[in-house]
Amino acid sequence: MIEDLGKTKQKILKKLLNQPKTAIQLKKELKINESAIRTHLKDLEQKNYTKHNYKKAKKGRPKKTHQLTKKAKTQFPEKEHILLRLLIQQIQKNHGQKTLKKLLKDASKQLTQEINPKTKNIQQLKQTLKELGFKPRIKENKDHFQIKYRNCIFEKSRPQLEKQLCYFHKTLTQQLLKTKKIELKKTKTGSCIHKIKKPIKR
Repeated sequence: MIEDLGKTKQKILKKLLNQPKTAIQLKKELKINESAIRTHLKDLEQKNYTKHNYKKAKKGRPKKTHQLTKKAKTQFPEKEHILLRLLIQQIQKNHGQKTLKKLLKDASKQLTQEINPKTKNIQQLKQTLKELGFKPRIKENKDHFQIKYRNCIFEKSRPQLEKQLCYFHKTLTQQLLKTKKIELKKTKTGSCIHKIKKPIKR
């Protein structure tokens, strides 16, 4: 955990959050001598919080830049869900539920065009959903397919926006499969299930 690191190391990681930097850049921004910066960077790299690359310079040798690893990035909480929540709540408050649903549907259409406009069957749908971050499990029944989701990519926003985000998820699935024959259900634990009526290609 980042909290277990010293204050200086935490400051270095925060400086690297937006973009890679050299030891000299960090020295100037943190007002710490270069030798100490390099010692901290070496320790952070050994702990797998940072990694380095060499950037080609206009003159002289390539510059050694330092950036965060995936492990380090996961330690910083993302705030996009707060903006999403505020936007949806303001649209609903100022323009009403009907306008919000239209905008969510339009967004699902646009996302479909960007990620996979040619989804033709359940297996392609499953792959597309996985690429979006979902963990879908498909079960085939006599007259329908059932997709049970083991996670929610909107988890941080779900407590306040469950109804709206479930609607967006459903319309996205409809757009991807080009069918309206999708029914949303919920498990006892709150997980989403999409019931898709046949005929739909396997």
